[in-house]
Amino acid sequence: MSMPLGYEVVFVIDTGEVTIKDTSSDMKLWSAASIDDDTVIRLCSIALKVEQGFGHPCDIEWAIFNNNIYLLQVNILASN
Repeated sequence: MSMPLGYEVVFVIDTGEVTIKDTSSDMKLWSAASIDDDTVIRLCSIALKVEQGFGHPCDIEWAIFNNNIYLLQVNILASN
């Protein structure tokens, strides 16, 4: 599933919940897919490993440069 730019996808590991928010009104000039399916799969795999390593859901900031994925910051999400 390639998502066009201007959409925010949130995947919650614990519940499997996926939400998609249309933010295209903020990015009217964009029309190309932001990342391809293979990159989404790689990102999900990394996210699972990170969350399993910390033992908690995490907020993960990442970047892609020359097809390499870089983790910029990882924050453990507080649980109630």
